[in-house]
Amino acid sequence: MMLKKLFFMMTILFLFVLTANSNVLKGLVEYVTDGDTINVKSEDKIYVIRLYGIDAPEKNQPYGNKVTTFLKDKLESKQVTINYSSKDRYGRIIGKVYYDGIYINELLIKIGGAWHYKQYSNDVDLNTAEQSAKKNRLGIWNQELVIPPWEWRKGKRNK
Repeated sequence: MMLKKLFFMMTILFLFVLTANSNVLKGLVEYVTDGDTINVKSEDKIYVIRLYGIDAPEKNQPYGNKVTTFLKDKLESKQVTINYSSKDRYGRIIGKVYYDGIYINELLIKIGGAWHYKQYSNDVDLNTAEQSAKKNRLGIWNQELVIPPWEWRKGKRNK
């Protein structure tokens, strides 16, 4: 009986810790800024959401406009759910975006529309999705010269 109580208490504690650092935001996608940033309206407030764990090509980079258009077609004027626990240095919510049961961050990587941003994420599913997209030469991985956005941005600053 003591073991059952201990197991029950540990389970409750685990669930508390699991959910304590996570928030949920539900709202309508008002605008897609680019391939990894969206604006969501919830309760008459606009939130800027940076998709967790991914980095999509810049608009002036190969595939940048394609990925932005894909995300617009998929999400603009749609209801989404965002799970988040932090904000970045610009005040944007860093979130896992879900639409119609689909994890959008992972989808973008699966189709070769974004990199797994390993500097900020150790998500195994995102890493697996990237390896699969690379192997199958999907999207960004179907180019001769593949330059990640963080390197692209560095190059633009140094010019």
